[in-house]
Amino acid sequence: MSPKGISRRDFVKGALVTGSAAAASAVLGACQPAPAGANIPAKWDKEADVVCIGFGGAGAVTAITAADLGASVIILEKEPKDTDTEVRHTPSTRMCGGLFVCPTDPVKASEHLFALSWGATPKDVCDAWGKYAVENAQWLEKMGIELIPTDQYLGKGEFPELPGGDSIQARRVKGNGPALFQGLAAQVARRRSIEVIYKTPGKELVTDCSGMVIGVIAESEGKQIAVKAKKAVVLTCGGFEWDEEMKRNFLRGYPSFFYCNPGNTGDGIRMATKVGAALWHMNVISGRVIPKFPDVVPAMQGGTPDGFILVDKLGRRFFRERPWASHSAWLEVCKFDTSITDYPAIPCYSVFDDVALKKGAPANGQPKGLGADGKQQNWYTWSKDSVEEIKKGWVLKGDTIEDLAKAIAADPENGGRMTPEALKATIGEYNRACEAQKDDKFGRDPKTLIPIKQGPFYAIKLYPGGPNTQGGPKKNAKAQVLDGNDQPIPHLYCVGELGSVYGFLYPTGGGNVCEMIAFGRICGENVVKEKPWS
Repeated sequence: MSPKGISRRDFVKGALVTGSAAAASAVLGACQPAPAGANIPAKWDKEADVVCIGFGGAGAVTAITAADLGASVIILEKEPKDTDTEVRHTPSTRMCGGLFVCPTDPVKASEHLFALSWGATPKDVCDAWGKYAVENAQWLEKMGIELIPTDQYLGKGEFPELPGGDSIQARRVKGNGPALFQGLAAQVARRRSIEVIYKTPGKELVTDCSGMVIGVIAESEGKQIAVKAKKAVVLTCGGFEWDEEMKRNFLRGYPSFFYCNPGNTGDGIRMATKVGAALWHMNVISGRVIPKFPDVVPAMQGGTPDGFILVDKLGRRFFRERPWASHSAWLEVCKFDTSITDYPAIPCYSVFDDVALKKGAPANGQPKGLGADGKQQNWYTWSKDSVEEIKKGWVLKGDTIEDLAKAIAADPENGGRMTPEALKATIGEYNRACEAQKDDKFGRDPKTLIPIKQGPFYAIKLYPGGPNTQGGPKKNAKAQVLDGNDQPIPHLYCVGELGSVYGFLYPTGGGNVCEMIAFGRICGENVVKEKPWS
């Protein structure tokens, strides 16, 4: 059944389900299905009922749930532990804005997720998501995590016109992502049946002769260790935001950049495909248009201060800047133009004037997390009045609109396509719309029609990207990883953005945090039911 008002033909065309294990093998090279039982170690260095690969929000919720139901859990974490002075462990949950979707109605929420995916996520998976997602706020409060009261913050969905859209709402954790992860990590630390091992990335899944996953080969202090999983292995190690080859082959537009954990390099995809996992949603991200500067890892948010327009390489506006579906706006820049053999809007440019710049930093660095002293550490702090960023060339500047156009044209990624005449005409047309308080071209909200008149003038390059990728191992309603025949790979599960349920469009800010809480609990409940293999 297609979303209301969409033809069956467009529904099928729009499903865009990509990335079977066979297709992925061309990109992933050596990650071919391994012979079952070929890598069973002679001895195990460690063992637990459940082994989670990755200590972010997904790993934390899964481990907490499984431990509370009587399981022993080992979490293998790629990054090092924080020191007394430095945040070094930076999962995306710790870096996020602290939003989470908490729908009001499970049935409507399921309908909405199915509509958002254009049918790329099966209805029973949507049902499971809806059933658990409505309890997200209650679960977090049970964990002692403080939420902002609903009368102070209550966000809405980005696609209310799709079925079930009126059920979508978002809440926020007090203190945002750093406080959210601090609360989850504290809960993990309180449970004696959970052990976290840092600087120990999972490298390979171990299977027995039947193909059942029985453990993990990891790397710790330069040596391989074998970790036995008596009931299940759960992949909770994030997406492929920092793997250029995967992004180039799977995502719709290139280049793309992200402001998430730099440790997300597609490890779970490689491990899963090697044991025969199918992939899904590989061409989907939760994405905006964002600034990325060469001197800073990761990318930043923002770049769009009050009184801005977005223009492509030729100086043309190309879509409605406000309001927009913030977490799906990346789709607007991914149109390839065969007449110029290029993406006209990758990068695009946020153009604004001195009035807008003086209102505050036009972009901001992501938080790393709360340090041992309770203070938030960030990847980058923007300078006062943007002086340093202009000096570095991150913010392009021109005393006149014509001068700004020449500065943009001189950028190698523009290749001289921008002309002073084109940019001046575009800004002139926009300013006339501001005077009339009516944007005939794109229907921009009149409240956001702020003119661009006071020089100097500025521009920031923006790329498709944002919080995270969504692709990875295909899973069912129990969070079990599926093979190419849609059969569960025994004792293998995945949770989080790795193999996310979001198959095309994204509901609103906090969608992935919502999923990690919902499916972390689903997974934790199901792994403990597995019969121990030994």
